[in-house]
Amino acid sequence: LGVQEVRTLSTLTGLAAKILQDDAGISYTAYMISTTGTINNGFLVRDTITVDSVTELGADETLPNSNSTLHDRPPVLLSGSYTGGEGDPFPIKVIVVHNRSLIDGDQNFVRIKRFEQAQSIARMTQDQQTADPDVRLLVLGDFNAYEFTDGLADAVGQIAGDFTPEDSLRSGPDLVEPNLINQILRLPAEERYSFNQEGNSQALDHILAS
Repeated sequence: LGVQEVRTLSTLTGLAAKILQDDAGISYTAYMISTTGTINNGFLVRDTITVDSVTELGADETLPNSNSTLHDRPPVLLSGSYTGGEGDPFPIKVIVVHNRSLIDGDQNFVRIKRFEQAQSIARMTQDQQTADPDVRLLVLGDFNAYEFTDGLADAVGQIAGDFTPEDSLRSGPDLVEPNLINQILRLPAEERYSFNQEGNSQALDHILAS
């Protein structure tokens, strides 16, 4: 499980302990890297996964032509292997993200930041696919973006490598090949939501898979 807005590792460890208390068959280990304060990304990992490493990505990146931090909540990469099946274990890579919100999305600074974050994560994604063309990769979390363009930028599409440039005011080169697949698109349209804002159901959280 990719988790966002975690205050401390002990908080996440406490959640894992409570889950285990409620159901002895569900055991999680907590992982979190904290460099940006009290809103952090992390993982709860089942005992069917062997974890090799957990690494923060892009913490030192800045907005172009600026000293402003690009990722206020840097993506975190987990590398490991699934060992819970009947067949041979297989390696996996998971990147958890928490991108800039839609608040003040009509302001130019916010538009640029949301777009540049998407392009940065697209490069992270492609780095994994270039290093291993057969990688089993997931990019998941709170994208704070829809499964389609909002007209300003197609943040999810840029990360997945699946977008139409002329549909957005801000668009960049397609950095991801092969494309990732947004798993929410496999659901019936009426079930494509992760959030309800005053009766408006919408998907701001996504799981993209190689």
